[in-house]
Amino acid sequence: MPEIADGVVYNTTHVYQGGMKLGSYRKKNLFYTELDNITPGKEYRTFNAHGLTFGVLICADVFHDESFLFMKKNHARIIFSPTFSLYKEESIEEKFKRDMDIYVRGARLSDAVIVKVCGVRSDYRTYLQARSLIADSSGILYRVMPEEEHTEMIIKREITINE
Repeated sequence: MPEIADGVVYNTTHVYQGGMKLGSYRKKNLFYTELDNITPGKEYRTFNAHGLTFGVLICADVFHDESFLFMKKNHARIIFSPTFSLYKEESIEEKFKRDMDIYVRGARLSDAVIVKVCGVRSDYRTYLQARSLIADSSGILYRVMPEEEHTEMIIKREITINE
């Protein structure tokens, strides 16, 4: 969500539990297209709900090892990653390899489950592909299949979190 504070714009995720705000996280690592429009956040954050520590990494945050290492150091068991995945002409194998290189690698670095939640293509955002997935250190636990990348859906999966 865009957030205006102190006269600048941040890319912010607000975190709630039962209608009560737990806090927020401002995206720390920006894409080059955001540099003139968005102000980066200063720190990564973790939150606690239902006895579980979790974190949020927004979009380009997943390209920086320090983000996953912070999550590990702060005992995050789940990392939510709201993302816009840009559409690329590529093979299914290339997509799946990229998922392994970014999300499974990140799950291994952080020792956490990663839940990537993607925005869906629309008339206004024709450049997106909704490639949501769930990954842990062993691999991809769930992914939206390539033929469903442009389909709006609610995804519900049960996962086991190791203590």
